[in-house]
This record gives sequence, structure tokens and C-alpha cells, in this order.
Amino acid sequence: MQRGCDKPAMRPLLVLAIISLLFSLPSERAAAQERPPAMASVLRANLEPSYLVIPINLSGLPPVWYEANVVAHFVAHREHWPFAIVLTPKVVLRLFRERSEPVKTPSYMPRLALFAWLEQSTEPGASLHYASLSVLHHSNGQAGPEFLPGRALNHESGNFSTNYLELALHGLHPDRELLRWTRVGLEWHPVTLQQSELAGRYGSLRLQLDATLLEQSFGGTLSASVGLLMGSFGHYAENRVARQLERFPMSISYSVAFKDIEIALFARYYMGRDYYNIWFDRTVHMLQIGISSHIAPLLGSES
Repeated sequence: MQRGCDKPAMRPLLVLAIISLLFSLPSERAAAQERPPAMASVLRANLEPSYLVIPINLSGLPPVWYEANVVAHFVAHREHWPFAIVLTPKVVLRLFRERSEPVKTPSYMPRLALFAWLEQSTEPGASLHYASLSVLHHSNGQAGPEFLPGRALNHESGNFSTNYLELALHGLHPDRELLRWTRVGLEWHPVTLQQSELAGRYGSLRLQLDATLLEQSFGGTLSASVGLLMGSFGHYAENRVARQLERFPMSISYSVAFKDIEIALFARYYMGRDYYNIWFDRTVHMLQIGISSHIAPLLGSES
């Protein structure tokens, strides 16, 4: 008889425990919103996305069915660490509009980056600044001669390989819609780590500026990027003005993300030297339309 009385007596306690748990969830979420964003959240929200686009050739680009940027980020970080390590395998490939639709000489671009806080604010909404030092590789997996007779680059099977370092400074301003995230990076391709045939042609020192110009509440993001090729590099454009513009590759992009969906609509205009490995001797103007991966916006926690 005593056991039969214990079970009904436990039910009110169980109901009260469930109710108290449900009421505690909103307060815990609100507390998370009030905390400054954790480092891993900041990094993931601003790392390079994957995309799948259809390039619309405006000038200089060979016929291409689609271009894909396949990126995976592996983040090593703990809450009490003042740094994070990010390993990023990356492959850029194009499906050409030719016989058998070949994927020619994909760009293999893995990198290893060390991120570190320059300051750690404890106030919600405060600006955050951090730095990164990256070791990067770019090759096309080919072993053929770099040049054809006449010194034209061998796009079909020519070897392309370079290794380089990048030092970058990043700024995040969570309360802004304009210039919410900015980045300036300096790339250095040491001659000893670069394919000898690229010296003086590819450009060994580069400055890169990136920023989110506008972030809208419904999920739209307008971003821009401009580079500067410093030092000597090969000019390939015939027009005098175009030859000068080769030094300044630039792009502007717009993406629209949707709530609870990890895919965003993506459009980008790019002007500059072709970034597709050994095809760098072409100056291209193209519009890309497609989809990109979407990382959830900062929520003030790593949840």
C-alpha cells in the first residue's frame, strides 16, 4: 500500500520541475544575448563561405558552366584560450563548356591560420579586434611545362605552385549595420617557396582589404573587396588603362540569407586578374550568380 501512494505523490513534484525548467530557458537565453560573443562564434560568422555559382562572362573568361568554391573550416578553440587555430581545406573548380565538359586544373588552396585577440572586452556590443597569421598553399596538381612554345602559359597541364604567408588585422563592430566587419591583410610569397617560373610574373607582395559594407536586419549583406599587387608582376592586358587596373583586383557581392536555412542567395561582380591558378595571365570581368553557405549570425554564445 505504501508503494502505491508514493507514485502519485511524485507527480506534482515532477510537474513543478518541468514548469520551472521551461520558465528558466528564456532567462538563460537572454543572459547569453547579454554576453559578448565568444571567439569561436566571431570566427565562424566571418570565415570564408562555400559557394556554387554560374559565371556570366563580361570579358576575358573562357566559357564555363559553373564555378564551385568548396571550403571546410576546422576550428580548435576553448573558451579560456586567447587564441584559436583554424585548418581550412579549400578547392576551387570550374566546369568548362568544352567537349566532355572537363574540370581543368582545380585550385588546391589549403591553409592553416592562428587567430588571437588583440583585446578582450567584457561589455556587450563593444568593438572587437583580432589578428591572424596564416600559412597558405596554392597549386593546380599538374606536372607539365609551364609554358607553351612562344612563352604562353600552358593552361591545360602546366605546373603551378606557390606557398605564402598572410598577416591580417580584423575588426568587428556588433552594433553597426555599416562596416560591421573589416579586414586588412598582407600576403607575402617568398621566392624560395614559390615556383621559380612565377617570380616576377605572379606578384610576391599583395595587400587585401575586405569589409561588409551593409548588414540588413532581414539577412541581406553587401560586401566588398579590393586588392593591391605590390612590386613587380607580369602585365597581360593590351589596353594601357586595363594594364594599370590589373594591379587592383576588386569585387562586390550581395547575399541574402533566410532564417533557419543554411543556404544564402549569392551574387558577385569581380574584375581583375583571374584567380584560377595558372590562368592568372587573363584579366576578367564577370558576374557570378548562385548560392553560398550561410553561417548563423552572432547570438552572444557558441550555441
